[in-house]
Amino acid sequence: QIFGSDPKTMGEASALVTDLFGPDFIDINFGCPVKKIVKRNGGSG
Repeated sequence: QIFGSDPKTMGEASALVTDLFGPDFIDINFGCPVKKIVKRNGGSG
C-alpha cells in the first residue's frame, strides 16, 4: 500500500515497487482517516 501527498513521488514509488517486486496491483489509499496519516496530507487529508 502506498500513501502520500505528492503525486510525482507516489508515481515514482509505484514504479519502483513494480520493477522490484512485480505486484499484481498496488493499493493507493486515498481514504485513510488515521490522524497521523491525515496530519501529513496523506490518505483523506
